Amino acid sequence: MKNLILFLCLLTFGLNAQNIQVMTKSAVTMTNSTAVTATLQTNAVAENVSIQAVVTKSTGTVAGTVAVSASLDGVNYVALSSSTLALTDQATNTAIFPLTGNNYLYYKVTFTGTGTMVATPIASLLTAGSSNKHTVLTFTNGAATTQTTTNSGSSTLTLPLTLWYNTVTIQSVITKVSGTVGGTATLQGSIDGTNFVTVSSAYADVTSYTPTDQTTNSKLFIVTGSPYRYYRISYTGTGTMVATQKAYILPNKK
Repeated sequence: MKNLILFLCLLTFGLNAQNIQVMTKSAVTMTNSTAVTATLQTNAVAENVSIQAVVTKSTGTVAGTVAVSASLDGVNYVALSSSTLALTDQATNTAIFPLTGNNYLYYKVTFTGTGTMVATPIASLLTAGSSNKHTVLTFTNGAATTQTTTNSGSSTLTLPLTLWYNTVTIQSVITKVSGTVGGTATLQGSIDGTNFVTVSSAYADVTSYTPTDQTTNSKLFIVTGSPYRYYRISYTGTGTMVATQKAYILPNKK
């Protein structure tokens, strides 16, 4: 009986073993105000994720910032507002940013210096409790994964989920084609797949956003629990404009 208990304990520990990834790509030298980045990709669901940024002084007066952003598509990143570090003129600057759950697939650490300085940056990623593979799905409208919004018209992209998840992370990407981009992109949910409502703020950290007139707008939404079976991004433009939209979803079951 004792051996069985010991085996079960070891098995539990093994299933929740920590998987540490260290990315040294960002060890490209920081020189003055030139920004350098490190991209860290996770492949499995994790109960906790932590990112550590380290900047080691070489010469000059170290200053500037370190910021962490996240993405589902690995191209368009959205800043994580609580994950920033102000650099000071010392031998080593470091900070650890604990994140609740692994709600994203890609993380990017951006090191930006200022003034006259040279320093070496490194970013490290810790995932704890890894289990199932982390897979991003693409929203569609029929067979199309991209939809176009013209002027004050609307376009939608939808994706059904058939299982229960602790969280789902959704990324909206709106790309300018012409004109002055504006309007509103709204996250909606449904059970029957036909009639949609705006996702309740009781479940989602953000329910809509207003794209601005730039080449690409992107937003991340995190929905807790599984209050809906279908999710939809509805984008309504304004004025004179043409823009395309894509959307991605990352289901996360601990």
